[in-house]
Amino acid sequence: MTSTSTIEPTRRPAAQPPERPDRGRSDSTTSAPARSGLSGRLRAALRPTRADRRIGVAVALLVPALWGLIAGWWTPRGPLISSEAIWSITVSLAVGAVAGLVLGSRWSIVAAPAAFALVFEIVRAGVDGPTVDGFHLEFYGLLAFAVGRGFHALVSLFPMAFGAIVGAGIARHIDERHD
Repeated sequence: MTSTSTIEPTRRPAAQPPERPDRGRSDSTTSAPARSGLSGRLRAALRPTRADRRIGVAVALLVPALWGLIAGWWTPRGPLISSEAIWSITVSLAVGAVAGLVLGSRWSIVAAPAAFALVFEIVRAGVDGPTVDGFHLEFYGLLAFAVGRGFHALVSLFPMAFGAIVGAGIARHIDERHD
């Protein structure tokens, strides 16, 4: 007995990624568990800054300015002991993250440290000492400038800029996930 029928191979359907309930939907149609997470709470807290850009800019500049005011009063000559340096790094990182998160833009990388430095220099303007006085073009003047302002930039401005990068990235992730 001869058979002329051929056996066709069975085809499996292509593997599909699991559906995410919040992908491609607006906030009003997203399921409740997807909105109640940390990103949903952050998005709700940031809603006023997203609705009016001026509020976001004001908060992103006022938080570093307030930290500059406190740091200028607390350490006018810069962090001199290790605990001051560690606190300066930690608070500057948090302040930068808040500025980046609230502003939601890479401009916070520049704006937050600039606001801090401006207010910090104004607050410590009346302090006397070799590391806080005017700039002198001589060896000891350059050394005092590097120690007084350079080290403080290292422990305050760079962590603040890094925090702003992280905060802006989180803000972008939250916005992309829910838009």
